[in-house]
Amino acid sequence: MLRILLDRRIPWGREAFADLGEVHEYDVLSPRELGAAEVLVFRSSTRIDADLLAQAPNLQVLATPVIGLDHIDMQVLDAHRARTGRPLPLFHAPGSTAGGVADFALAAICHLAQAMDRDPKSLTVGIVGYGNCGRALAWRLDRMGMRHLAYDPPLQAREPHAFSSASFEEVLRCDAVSLHVPLTTPSESPWPTWRMFNEQVLSACPPMLVNTARGAVIDPEALMKAIDSGRIVAALDVWEGEPEPEADLVQRAALATPHVAGSVIEGRMRAVAMVREAVCAALRLQAPPWKPEVEPPRSFTIADIGIAALSDRFKSAYLSVPPQGRGAVFEAVRASAMRHEVPW
Repeated sequence: MLRILLDRRIPWGREAFADLGEVHEYDVLSPRELGAAEVLVFRSSTRIDADLLAQAPNLQVLATPVIGLDHIDMQVLDAHRARTGRPLPLFHAPGSTAGGVADFALAAICHLAQAMDRDPKSLTVGIVGYGNCGRALAWRLDRMGMRHLAYDPPLQAREPHAFSSASFEEVLRCDAVSLHVPLTTPSESPWPTWRMFNEQVLSACPPMLVNTARGAVIDPEALMKAIDSGRIVAALDVWEGEPEPEADLVQRAALATPHVAGSVIEGRMRAVAMVREAVCAALRLQAPPWKPEVEPPRSFTIADIGIAALSDRFKSAYLSVPPQGRGAVFEAVRASAMRHEVPW
């Protein structure tokens, strides 16, 4: 029977994979469990590196029901494949939670605008990164009658006839900026995003900054200086050092939430179903599709996300415990923050 090792904190993980093999859930990975695993289903908090791969000689498939892949050392994975002669496919779920992320970013933009006595509909929003999440936000801004510009040079390079990127300078002249880029380094992209928003950029940044992408896109020390100077108010859902982000930055952010922008019931189910289907195809498993039923809410709006209350709850809990307890608080609040997508 196929041995499946699955992060216990993946919503609907056991339900989705139970009929494919023998499922073992983990809180913390152990060498014994890794040594036996043939399929590893993991969250972004699990780092796939040389040490982990060395402990997992029987792995056939890696599956992570999330959007980004910056928790995976791709160079190490490619080297492992070459050394072992095994393909070890990796599956993730791009676009699965884009609607939820966009809803959350829009809620943050509206909250920051109202806090600054601005009508959200008067804003021009700069969207940095025009992939699934960026496009989903643009669609929502159109529905709200809000202007927007999109910056994505890699997309323009790939699709020059389909997309024309605004300049970075144009985006920085907007009223608000929302970040939706993957985390890349200079060795990975001609347009690296690591520390993309450094001290120089933040000095020219619009007064409202929303980050639902990756924490390391922003230089945290430079951001704290910009916040302290009164130049920027920030809504941060992603952090360097998760699940133990810098407490000083959590305190300074106008909105601080524990990586929950994509924590929508429909999106999480979609993500698990996507990687399950990919695992079945890779291993040629004959199994019926997993199609959970979820009853949509009769009414759920941007205001119902309750972003300010969630931020207050997270800040209060996170900042009131000793440093050694912060990771547990981060995960607990994150786990409790599941919601529905807004039915536009």
